[in-house]
Amino acid sequence: MAPVEPLWQLLPYLSPIAGLSLPPLPAPWPRSTADTWATELGVLSPHPPRLITTGRVAVVGTSGSISLWGTTAAAGGALFIGAVAVLLSGLEGPLPAARLGWLAIVALLGGVGGALVDSFLGATVQGIYWCEHDHKETEKRVHTCGERTRLLRGWAWLDNEWVNFICSLAGSIIAFALWRIAGFS
Repeated sequence: MAPVEPLWQLLPYLSPIAGLSLPPLPAPWPRSTADTWATELGVLSPHPPRLITTGRVAVVGTSGSISLWGTTAAAGGALFIGAVAVLLSGLEGPLPAARLGWLAIVALLGGVGGALVDSFLGATVQGIYWCEHDHKETEKRVHTCGERTRLLRGWAWLDNEWVNFICSLAGSIIAFALWRIAGFS
């Protein structure tokens, strides 16, 4: 069974209630898909990732590291959601061709932008912990081996859930801004 998202993670979806004109897609979806695809496919890169902040080579799986493969996968994930939005947009009535093209662009840039914010936060302020038992970094206070971890860097309160919320909000703001810049209201 999939975990239930905390209520505050739904906030980016509520913006139409506030009267904002948004692109016809749930803006956090391209970011979430981009981040997931980057993480899951980026590890397959034959080249080591680099920290987003310094460009130094990092160990695969290090929070805040990116690779060309991962970034390309992020773009693919965001475009996938954009394509689904374009295909499903006809369910609410036809959209002009210009809007359909912008919908894909908004999904791409909002998704990749949000995923890069995720990497930046992971490299700078997200709470990163150390497991003494396994000698590994983790984003969790209790490692998968069951041992408690100690804070290595970042802010203890800024866990992965908060990072996901912040970067989903960032991706949504990017999408909203691009939609408005394109002249759609």
